[in-house]
Amino acid sequence: MTPQLTEAQTPSIAPWIAEPYRLWSHLDMLDFHAALFVIVMGHLSDMTAIIVALNIQGFGNDSMSHVREQFREPLSGLVREIDKLPFSPVTNDMLQRFVRRIETEDQMTLNMAAEHTKVIRNAILVDMTEAWFLMVPATRRHFYLEREPFGEAVITAFPNATFDIIEAGKSIALDRWTAAVFHLMRVVEHGLRALAVLVEIPMAAEVEFEQWRNVIDQIQKQIRAMEQETRTPERTARLRVYADAASQCWFFKEAWRNHVSHSRSKYVENEALEVWDHVRSFMQRLAVLRQS
Repeated sequence: MTPQLTEAQTPSIAPWIAEPYRLWSHLDMLDFHAALFVIVMGHLSDMTAIIVALNIQGFGNDSMSHVREQFREPLSGLVREIDKLPFSPVTNDMLQRFVRRIETEDQMTLNMAAEHTKVIRNAILVDMTEAWFLMVPATRRHFYLEREPFGEAVITAFPNATFDIIEAGKSIALDRWTAAVFHLMRVVEHGLRALAVLVEIPMAAEVEFEQWRNVIDQIQKQIRAMEQETRTPERTARLRVYADAASQCWFFKEAWRNHVSHSRSKYVENEALEVWDHVRSFMQRLAVLRQS
């Protein structure tokens, strides 16, 4: 007897289609994919077994009208499941027409039904190979799932950097190391612009259109000018953080940004993770400055 799914167990659409950016475990796929596959193939197997048995009895060329009652249970099962499956329109239509012909066409013979069953089974197998999945190791799952991988303070201080932070994390999760470095350098650019505004360089209003070198030079020049002003412990500490951040920007530019932006380098896992750690620390420190 073919197993049945309860309403709660039977989704109307493949979950990886409904939520394409969520991670799916083997168990998730088995809960959806394998259960429905077993049920539908089970109904078709039941029908095949009935056809074989009737053929042995010599009914192969007889009209379906003589034996239709024996197909009632597997047919009703197919009818229940057809609309719940993520099959292609062609396979879905093939299933619908097959059910209608078995139920209504007296001209269809058992041998014809057997051939239709084989074709449908093959079509279903083809459909089941259409969805492909990439495996994310458990050790890198958080890079894909985390919505605030640099912390809430960074997202609050740099909302426009959120896209690239999340994309960098997903790139790491999916072994796209060079893509991760590229996105991380875009994150640093948000930090560089913020630093330019914090130290009030003359070009701060147009900083997004300037070359990194020019912006960093102006920031360092402004910091040197600020160092000549009256000092307090708080101001001294703040200037030290500014100077360190400016040095970090120069380091990012020379070590990674120029190379990844101009297609000079590609990166491997340990390099991408190193960049991730550097950029996260850099943005976290700037977030504190920006909110203070």
